[in-house]
Amino acid sequence: MGWVAQTVAWGVCSRVVVAVVMAAAAACLPPFDASGSRAALGHAANWDGIYYTAIADRGYVYEHEMAFFPGWPLLLRAVVAASAGWLSPPLAGALIASVAGIAAALAVAWSAGLVYEASKGSKWLHGSGVTRETFMATAGRLHALSPASVFGSVAYTEAPFAAVAFAAVAAYLWLATPARRNDSTASRVLASVSLVVAGVGAGSLRSNGMLLSGLAVALCVRAATAPAGSTLGRLAVCAAWLGASAIMVVPYLAFQVWGASEVCGSGVVAHDVRPHCGASIVAPLKLYSYIQATYWGNGFLAYYEWKQVPNFALAAPILVGSMAAIACYGTWLVRGWRVRLAALVAGRDPVGVLVLHWAFLVAVATLFMHIQVATRMLCSSTPCVFWASAWLLHNPRHNRWAVGLVAYGVVWNTLGAIMFPTFYPWT
Repeated sequence: MGWVAQTVAWGVCSRVVVAVVMAAAAACLPPFDASGSRAALGHAANWDGIYYTAIADRGYVYEHEMAFFPGWPLLLRAVVAASAGWLSPPLAGALIASVAGIAAALAVAWSAGLVYEASKGSKWLHGSGVTRETFMATAGRLHALSPASVFGSVAYTEAPFAAVAFAAVAAYLWLATPARRNDSTASRVLASVSLVVAGVGAGSLRSNGMLLSGLAVALCVRAATAPAGSTLGRLAVCAAWLGASAIMVVPYLAFQVWGASEVCGSGVVAHDVRPHCGASIVAPLKLYSYIQATYWGNGFLAYYEWKQVPNFALAAPILVGSMAAIACYGTWLVRGWRVRLAALVAGRDPVGVLVLHWAFLVAVATLFMHIQVATRMLCSSTPCVFWASAWLLHNPRHNRWAVGLVAYGVVWNTLGAIMFPTFYPWT
């Protein structure tokens, strides 16, 4: 089978197995929190899913619900309406997430092929002797074994966010890979539009979607520093990418402005205690950070308490693994820093740009977030997790870690499929 067939087959099998285990757990085990819905597939909308499906039903009512971006509730509402009532929000969410999860796996595999092309001449990948097709298929299969796979079968944003975010990454790699320089104008325009549309979609689903605007900035820098072409032409391309970057940030900004107007204009809250209700033009942009800190306890080192040690243990594998992989890239960069660092700064190292994005996500997860969320956040925000794992499996010096990687995915998948539907704390 080719990489497409392998990726789809593994994705479908993963979704089916997780769904069956979840249904069995929900039917046989008493819920930790009895307030959870026990309706058909109601277990697919536990935890954050409760908020998403409630917002889809009746819109935003409470201030703390503004922590959840509107793209997913709007999509749930549209699918439920299109089904003429046949689908409930939890069931609609589970179905959309399952399809989106397979789409995300395909994007991981496709982008892995582009990484292979972008890395030609580098011993870090090609020295292992792995073929492009094999590398793509391995990355796609590893997505099916993702330790956060359970969130690809429930009414959460992770799967649809991963689908559009990974599509944006693939479009960026297509545009930034030297091997694609001679592609047709139509294909480059299509890739450019895909990057912007996917970035806007990601920004409507999750706050960290706006970070994908940095890919457009990287393409701007790449164009401005290109050795060929007129200065005016290079600056015009750079300006166009800066405009695209601004468009990709619009969903985040628009939601903050709208949310602040809803909260501050309702007369329910006192303006003097809400930073997003101030007179300053930038005051509405403080809404999200205020809600995360006030209602959800997020903030710099806010989660660093002894009672959170079990949650740190849950997040340790993905964080330590990510840090190790990023350190490997950093070591490679330092060894040839004169040339390689210059290429990275000039935007001519697309893989390096994505590793920087990965490193930023790891830093935010480690220092600011509920630490246990790191697993699903990283697995849905950057395909680097799966590329690095595929490289590890095919590197003769490191493939002894293969059993550990597979066991990690299987164990976390199984635990998640049991814990989540029964309303026990999970990642």
